[in-house]
Amino acid sequence: MKTILFAFATLLAFAVITTGCSSTATLSKTQTSNTYTNKLALKTAVYLPPELSNREIVVSPSTQTCSMWKAKINSGNGYYTAIESGLSAALQSVDVVKVVPTPEMATTGNYDLLVTVNLSNENSSVTANQGFLTNTINSQFQVSFSLSFADKAGQSLYSYTANGSGFNNVSGSCSDIAESAKRSMETALKQVADYVSQSTYGSAQIAEYAKRPK
Repeated sequence: MKTILFAFATLLAFAVITTGCSSTATLSKTQTSNTYTNKLALKTAVYLPPELSNREIVVSPSTQTCSMWKAKINSGNGYYTAIESGLSAALQSVDVVKVVPTPEMATTGNYDLLVTVNLSNENSSVTANQGFLTNTINSQFQVSFSLSFADKAGQSLYSYTANGSGFNNVSGSCSDIAESAKRSMETALKQVADYVSQSTYGSAQIAEYAKRPK
């Protein structure tokens, strides 16, 4: 009987090791901490690529501990709202549109400012180190978005890259990898949202354009 139980336990352990396990986490809405009482008086059309709202990131530890574990982060909501929140804090009116905005769209929609956003960099890493009673999980995340601003005639006004980076350290099991990765991503995206609001509101080019007769 003991031999049978040992054999079963061995097979079970082998199955876990070979197939691995997974956990999932979903990013919360990103909100900038910046507020401006006198927003720039511009009606804005902003294009966010559809893949941002459906974004998923899968990470596995680069270390031997938990190496077979996969963590899936549903990140679309965090990505999407980081940009939207940052722009909405700085600009009086922001509409997310489904195609890259054009002068024709500016005319029909009465838009003053046309914004295009692209994901330019994304890097996520996780390590897990085995301790006496628990694992130490470290996660890092870096992300960059490029934003291009044009007037209603399609002429370039301003552009910049919004960067964010986050780090998280927790003690736990392999199942906590997704939560750790989520926290580092949320920290990075909060930085992005703040960067977008500050850089947009602080742009001399955009501020000067907002003063022109529409």
